[in-house]
Amino acid sequence: EDNPACWKVSSNSLEATRPSHEGGFIKADMKIHHRVAEWSTRDSGSEPVRLARLQHLLCHTLPRLRRWLRRGKGVLRIGEDPTSRWDWELSGQMRFNLRRAPSTSVPWSTLVLIFSESVPDAEFTNILSVLSALGEPSVELPDRIPKRRQAFARELSNGKPAFEVLEAPEGAGNVLHFRLTGREHFSLPADLDLSLHPYRIDLNALNAELAQLVNSEKGPVFLGIGDGICPATKATVLCLLWPLDVPQSTAENGIPEVDHFMAMLTTARGEAPSLLTRHFSHVTSCHCGH
Repeated sequence: EDNPACWKVSSNSLEATRPSHEGGFIKADMKIHHRVAEWSTRDSGSEPVRLARLQHLLCHTLPRLRRWLRRGKGVLRIGEDPTSRWDWELSGQMRFNLRRAPSTSVPWSTLVLIFSESVPDAEFTNILSVLSALGEPSVELPDRIPKRRQAFARELSNGKPAFEVLEAPEGAGNVLHFRLTGREHFSLPADLDLSLHPYRIDLNALNAELAQLVNSEKGPVFLGIGDGICPATKATVLCLLWPLDVPQSTAENGIPEVDHFMAMLTTARGEAPSLLTRHFSHVTSCHCGH
């Protein structure tokens, strides 16, 4: 599909016709019923989606409904990435796809989720409520944000492969901006310009691919992309985004749920070595000793 967000639905009960092949004949009379949760800001205003709310939806709310969830698509205007539009898609087994494109004339967001007909009414009503709050500020306590920023930045910088923490663009909100460079992985100087010979590495493409690999993993892991500021050159670069004001959910027994930041980071670090090897495969000399 060239446009991953092109559904047109208009009711909470979607009746689809799926052809089946029996004895060489196509039968198109088998009807399947679904329930569709729709949300759009087209009529209610142009308030953008809050990244923390979207992250919580994708990593916490939808995984709880995975037994009934079939597919999802949307065109999203993200408040923390104001110059772009996100074309988002969810396929079976909680695999996400994200395409980021320059913002055009679409100042609103729309999102559609398709569930099986057996989804409980209470769960369906709850997801409608969650969708309606996507444009609202997070309710997470603001005094927790600086501590999270320091702790997450330390995890990104100290682990292997290490990530470079970037400066935030003006008005970026409570978001951590970071990217994979390969400098630590290949023992390269921190001030080395990887865009020059013999490296000529497209770090923007590398990080966009890393985000796609993370999002295509099965499970409640999602990683957004946007713009960040390189600390050394002050240039605007493509980077990975993590909202710092995502609410920390707890189970009914009070035990904290999966740490979604660490789940994302573990997945990203699992994909990073082979990705770096492929992007640096043309380099014939480096400082790594191999």
